[in-house]
Amino acid sequence: MVGTSLDGIDAVLVEFGSGGTPAVIDFRTGGFEDVDPMRLRAVASGAATSTAELSELAGSLARDHVRAVTAVDPAGTADLIGAHGVTVSHVPDADPGHGWQLLS
Repeated sequence: MVGTSLDGIDAVLVEFGSGGTPAVIDFRTGGFEDVDPMRLRAVASGAATSTAELSELAGSLARDHVRAVTAVDPAGTADLIGAHGVTVSHVPDADPGHGWQLLS
């Protein structure tokens, strides 16, 4: 997960028991290595960009997410991985409301 502060990626490995009770196996926060968080913030704030740059940012963000997942699950045992991406557009008051999140 990446929050609005863009200070890194939080990753958690959770095991669910037979009754659905979660148990945290590992949790880590890692910094960005590929994506430039300041550029992400600028784009999310309306800075001029291109589709090529958006594609590059999404790919860089995806590589950083892969590193975060690998840090908490180096054996690759997870059955499911969830990630919500980074919001670069959020317009809830439009009709209809819409938004855009980057993560390839």
